[in-house]
Amino acid sequence: MEIHLHADPSCPFTWVVASWLRQATAATGDELVVRPLSLGVVNEGNDDVPEVYARAHRSARRALRVMEAVRTSAGDDVATRLFFELAGRFHRDGDDTFAGIADALAAVGAPAEALAAADDPAADAPLVEGVELAGRLIDDSPGSPIVSFPEQGRAFWGPILQSVPDRDTSVELLGAVATLARIPAFGQVKGPIGDLEVA
Repeated sequence: MEIHLHADPSCPFTWVVASWLRQATAATGDELVVRPLSLGVVNEGNDDVPEVYARAHRSARRALRVMEAVRTSAGDDVATRLFFELAGRFHRDGDDTFAGIADALAAVGAPAEALAAADDPAADAPLVEGVELAGRLIDDSPGSPIVSFPEQGRAFWGPILQSVPDRDTSVELLGAVATLARIPAFGQVKGPIGDLEVA
């Protein structure tokens, strides 16, 4: 089964969900592909976004431009590995401006030339397409993360997790969400978020 995570690497909720999906798919053998969902594009022109978040979204937009340049030149697998490298540096290592993009490219064996996309506004085209796709998938204004199951033609905003479950629970949760994706009548479930534990 192929699972798509539509994501912005600066979003803490996304980082927890991405970490869960990486752990679960590593155990199940399912394929995880990370697609761009730029919160910088989503919130462009929105003056109500606090500056601390807007700054992170602008920095993440540069990182996502590079990720999409890598996808074009090296494919989904390398782009997905780059996402995890970049998001890990942001959330785990405190690189809150994505200053280490060049190092991240080297760490995953991605072409160094992709760094040129970081400050190229023309490289926004796939990010805009990513936001439009995410909006169509959930029939709403998109936010990160969105998990989609292309084979079932279904997508969900979330699920939102407070922390990354253990391996067995991660697999169980993935199975439950995949089951919901196979049920056409299912629409949405929502509960309180609680305190977030970013690992």
